[in-house]
Amino acid sequence: MQTKSLQLKWVVAASLFNNTGAALLWPLTTVYMHEYLGESMTIAGVVMFVMSLCMMMGNYLGGVLYDRWNPYLAAVIPVIFATGAAFLLIFFHQWPFFAIWLCLISFADGSSITVINSYGTKIEGKSTRYVFNMLYMAMNIGVVVGTLLVGVLLPISPVLVFITTAAFYAIFLLITVLFFNVQLPKATHQRRLNRQSHRGDRRGVRIVYALCGCFLGNCDFCEFFYHLNFCPELYYVCN
Repeated sequence: MQTKSLQLKWVVAASLFNNTGAALLWPLTTVYMHEYLGESMTIAGVVMFVMSLCMMMGNYLGGVLYDRWNPYLAAVIPVIFATGAAFLLIFFHQWPFFAIWLCLISFADGSSITVINSYGTKIEGKSTRYVFNMLYMAMNIGVVVGTLLVGVLLPISPVLVFITTAAFYAIFLLITVLFFNVQLPKATHQRRLNRQSHRGDRRGVRIVYALCGCFLGNCDFCEFFYHLNFCPELYYVCN
């Protein structure tokens, strides 16, 4: 049943349970593959690299589906895949199934993160800054709780970690299904933006690329962009 508006508490709760479930698996990947499955650290590193690629692809796909398809289905379908993979992980956690389920979960999480953030921009009555501060807090709390639970549950049984992960994703799915089916304002300016895409201000895009460069190369990129007059503000931010 579609409701009129999405409440902030449900967006925050979705982010919290999503990040808690994901954080239960992140620190487990290397330890479980090396200590329990007997795979080398090199293989574990490759799996984590593929997981990161899957998450980036999921980020992109989530944005495309939200903008060009059905936002509600774009929110629900990735969570269904992540929850299904988490439950399969309980029963099939040997090599290579463990790596396959983790990559699928990472892909779905990437899409979910993008969609949740997109929904956050549509919350009425709260400033965007406040909403994203709350989402940032929920993300960090989820990471702390998930990492803490791994330390408690792993000595008991790895399967118990997988069961707990599946439970968090099941709650995440329930929240998404029940509370994300809302009426969202349509982007009436989308056609105008498409016509002006080659003429619009590209400063914001340059700033994003420059920030990525700063993360890759510390502040040397800031100075490089400063001398090119590409994005001089970043030089003062880094220094």
